[in-house]
This record gives sequence, C-alpha cells and structure tokens, in this order.
Amino acid sequence: MRMLPTARRQRIDEKSQVTQYHYNPDNTVSGISYSNASVSTPPVTTTYDPSYPRISSMTDGSGTTLYTYAPITGVPSLGAGQIAECGWSVAQ
Repeated sequence: MRMLPTARRQRIDEKSQVTQYHYNPDNTVSGISYSNASVSTPPVTTTYDPSYPRISSMTDGSGTTLYTYAPITGVPSLGAGQIAECGWSVAQ
C-alpha cells in the first residue's frame, strides 16, 4: 500500500497554543485537538461517507452535525452530491 503524503500534523501559534491534526489512512482529517489553549477548546472528530470522499458527520463541544447529500445517479442532475441537509444534536 502506497502512503499518501500527509498534511500538517500540528500548528503552534504566537501564544504557544497547539492545534493537532489527526488523519485517516486515506489522508482525510479524522480529528482536531487543542492543547495549551488559553480558552479550553473541545476536540473535533469527523466521519466520512464510505462510498464517496465526503464528510458525513462532525462532532465538537456543541454536539454532532450530520450531513446528508443529494443522491448521485446515472442521470446527471443539478446539485447531485451536494449537501442536501445538515442537522445537529446538542452534546449532553
């Protein structure tokens, strides 16, 4: 298996706050975490559609956001594969 080149793994800003990026084997972002933050910031996790390279959910300190997409069919149509609905649930 050929490894894809990876993007930035972490970023340190001028206040020495560290943002760490976590990746799946296909080089999509699986999560973002924050350390040494001046304001406590919860981590972010993402999941992807198993059939297409697009995000299916994102979870952060506010809850989970779910993404649904207009269907992709054999007949071309406007908006196919674009976000059709975005809903969220509050973290408990």
